[in-house]
Amino acid sequence: MLSAFLTFCDRVVYPCYLSGSRHFGISPLQDQEYAGALMWVCVTFVYLVPAVVITTQLLSTPSAHDPNPGRGDVPQVMARPLAGPGVEVV
Repeated sequence: MLSAFLTFCDRVVYPCYLSGSRHFGISPLQDQEYAGALMWVCVTFVYLVPAVVITTQLLSTPSAHDPNPGRGDVPQVMARPLAGPGVEVV
């Protein structure tokens, strides 16, 4: 929220920047807008990278050599035929 506020604010939020030296030939308001946009982009990547990794792991199929199968795997249960005297199939 802070980065959006700094990016879209129509005035300089910190008045001490008005009396400071100008770097790179830009106004204090432009400097504030650039800083807000930079903060916004960096935070987006901080959240985007783990989201992509988790999504990729969840959507990938487990390999045959994977020692840790995924949570969605159901163990295979082999059925044994019922045999012997007195067994009745209903």
